[in-house]
Amino acid sequence: MTAFVKAPRALVDIERGECRFPVNDAPNGRHFLFCGDVARKGKPYCTKHCRLAYRPASDQARRSVA
Repeated sequence: MTAFVKAPRALVDIERGECRFPVNDAPNGRHFLFCGDVARKGKPYCTKHCRLAYRPASDQARRSVA
């Protein structure tokens, strides 16, 4: 189970500086909920969600680009 500093909430309730990572799958026409924890400076996500969203390229992918 994921622990949140703040309770997940609707995007319209997220304030500047709060994590905008979606935390549910919004079934049956319900609204998406977003994390709402403190976002990292200059990023839209908290530290935990930055780790999920911003992953380094794999060694294989880096070799294919070179």
